[in-house]
Amino acid sequence: MGVSQSPLQPLLDKGFDARLLSHAGAIAAGDFPGALAEIVEVLAAVELPITEIIGSGGGETRFTQRLPDRMEQQGSVL
Repeated sequence: MGVSQSPLQPLLDKGFDARLLSHAGAIAAGDFPGALAEIVEVLAAVELPITEIIGSGGGETRFTQRLPDRMEQQGSVL
Protein backbone atom coordinates (compact mmCIF):
# COMPACT_ATOMS: atom_id res chain seq x y z
CA MET A 1 0.00 0.00 0.00
CA GLY A 2 1.42 3.42 -0.97
CA VAL A 3 1.73 6.47 1.20
CA SER A 4 -0.77 9.16 0.29
CA GLN A 5 0.60 12.53 -0.70
CA SER A 6 -0.28 15.60 1.34
CA PRO A 7 -2.91 17.83 -0.29
CA LEU A 8 -0.45 20.64 0.48
CA GLN A 9 2.38 19.05 -1.53
CA PRO A 10 2.22 21.60 -4.39
CA LEU A 11 2.81 24.35 -1.82
CA LEU A 12 5.60 22.45 -0.09
CA ASP A 13 7.25 21.89 -3.48
CA LYS A 14 7.27 25.67 -4.03
CA GLY A 15 8.89 26.31 -0.66
CA PHE A 16 5.82 27.27 1.38
CA ASP A 17 5.79 26.32 5.05
CA ALA A 18 2.25 24.94 4.92
CA ARG A 19 0.66 22.68 7.51
CA LEU A 20 -2.72 21.38 8.48
CA LEU A 21 -2.60 21.23 12.27
CA SER A 22 -4.52 18.99 14.64
CA HIS A 23 -7.72 17.73 13.05
CA ALA A 24 -7.74 20.43 10.35
CA GLY A 25 -6.28 18.10 7.72
CA ALA A 26 -9.02 15.51 8.13
CA ILE A 27 -11.72 18.18 8.12
CA ALA A 28 -10.33 20.05 5.10
CA ALA A 29 -9.58 16.95 3.05
CA GLY A 30 -12.68 15.02 4.13
CA ASP A 31 -15.36 17.69 4.28
CA PHE A 32 -14.02 20.41 1.99
CA PRO A 33 -11.70 18.79 -0.56
CA GLY A 34 -12.76 21.17 -3.35
CA ALA A 35 -12.14 24.27 -1.28
CA LEU A 36 -8.77 22.94 -0.10
CA ALA A 37 -7.71 22.11 -3.67
CA GLU A 38 -8.81 25.57 -4.82
CA ILE A 39 -6.83 27.32 -2.08
CA VAL A 40 -3.73 25.22 -2.82
CA GLU A 41 -4.04 25.90 -6.57
CA VAL A 42 -4.35 29.65 -6.12
CA LEU A 43 -1.52 29.89 -3.58
CA ALA A 44 0.74 27.69 -5.72
CA ALA A 45 0.28 30.15 -8.59
CA VAL A 46 1.18 33.17 -6.43
CA GLU A 47 4.14 35.23 -7.50
CA LEU A 48 5.44 38.12 -5.44
CA PRO A 49 8.19 40.00 -7.26
CA ILE A 50 10.68 41.79 -5.02
CA THR A 51 9.85 45.03 -6.83
CA GLU A 52 6.33 44.89 -5.39
CA ILE A 53 7.68 44.42 -1.88
CA ILE A 54 10.15 47.29 -2.17
CA GLY A 55 7.87 49.66 -4.09
CA SER A 56 4.68 49.10 -2.11
CA GLY A 57 2.96 51.60 0.11
CA GLY A 58 -0.29 53.52 0.21
CA GLY A 59 -3.22 51.21 -0.35
CA GLU A 60 -3.38 47.66 -1.59
CA THR A 61 -0.37 46.32 -3.43
CA ARG A 62 -0.75 44.58 -6.75
CA PHE A 63 -0.06 41.29 -4.95
CA THR A 64 -2.86 41.95 -2.46
CA GLN A 65 -5.23 42.68 -5.34
CA ARG A 66 -4.20 39.63 -7.41
CA LEU A 67 -5.01 37.05 -4.74
CA PRO A 68 -8.75 37.85 -4.36
CA ASP A 69 -8.98 38.46 -8.11
CA ARG A 70 -7.62 34.96 -8.74
CA MET A 71 -10.07 33.45 -6.25
CA GLU A 72 -12.90 35.29 -7.97
CA GLN A 73 -11.77 33.98 -11.38
CA GLN A 74 -11.97 30.48 -9.91
CA GLY A 75 -15.58 31.15 -8.94
CA SER A 76 -14.64 30.80 -5.30
CA VAL A 77 -17.08 31.55 -2.55
CA LEU A 78 -14.23 31.92 -0.07
